[in-house]
Amino acid sequence: MEAFADFKSQGKIRQGGVSNFTPAMMEESRDTFKIVTNQVGYHLFDFRPEAEIMPFCRENNMGIMAYGSLAHGLLTGAMSPETKFEDDDWRRSLMAFGQPLFKGETFL
Repeated sequence: MEAFADFKSQGKIRQGGVSNFTPAMMEESRDTFKIVTNQVGYHLFDFRPEAEIMPFCRENNMGIMAYGSLAHGLLTGAMSPETKFEDDDWRRSLMAFGQPLFKGETFL
């Protein structure tokens, strides 16, 4: 956050945002740099930001930017139960409502 503050004092940036910060992390940065937005993963299978992150941002006049809004491709219609992911594809570990979205290599 000190780098953000330095860049702002040098006129290199006007504002700054963060990604995947918890309320505690945003609170900790408050004295160093004013965060204007927090980018979080948010989609129909993952509402976790609604519990703490979104209320904190609302109370502190910070914006929210969502990424993965189509569940990282799962809601595009491009995948089916036959879709197989490689072992190193991070989407294999996605959860929906606390349950894995995949059984073995296939999308449920």
